[in-house]
Amino acid sequence: MALSEPVTALTDWVLSAQSVFCSWKLLQARRGEGRNSRRLWGWAFSALAAASLLGGAHHGFGGNILWKATLVFFGCSNFFLLAGICVALLFGRAREIVLGGAGLKLFAFLGWVFYRDDFRFALLDVGIPFAVILVAGFKWRKAPPGKWLLGGVFLSVAASLLQQSGITLHPHFDHNGLYHVVQMPALYLLYRGGLLLRDAGVETGGPVAPDSTAAAGP
Repeated sequence: MALSEPVTALTDWVLSAQSVFCSWKLLQARRGEGRNSRRLWGWAFSALAAASLLGGAHHGFGGNILWKATLVFFGCSNFFLLAGICVALLFGRAREIVLGGAGLKLFAFLGWVFYRDDFRFALLDVGIPFAVILVAGFKWRKAPPGKWLLGGVFLSVAASLLQQSGITLHPHFDHNGLYHVVQMPALYLLYRGGLLLRDAGVETGGPVAPDSTAAAGP
């Protein structure tokens, strides 16, 4: 069976494979070692892998159910991104309040997806965790994670702008395929930053401490 949007579907599936690898590496962190933030980002990449897999199937074969499922997993990925960075930035009552707000945001997003399936709203939804990641990146700009987080957010924003621009490089390579291609290095940068996340209030030196093994990893 021929794919209706071959480039978009294939680039989505490459994103899915990349996300599986990133998730696997991030979830290797042991529990109880101040790495819950890193593990949450591992689940974010797991959800993104599912979203990209389903999104590729939708672009390749069509189907409204596939598209709604894609958005559901995309929203879950945004939730875990936000939860992870909040665990790395905050502790105590402030962390509990923000995590509760993240849960409410996810609930509202899933309710919206039930009635509407516009990808623009999904891009707005990811804007909240990206805003918090920017704050973290600037706070830790002199620490190892800062450059990775800032680079990942800025490149992801550029990818989103390209997606909304409607630019088409070829009849089979439209704005969606371009979005996926630019998002690949953006995900790598966020993954590298995620490898260095430490939970706030755990390390005596602060919420983030350099991890020489992670910094040198792939």
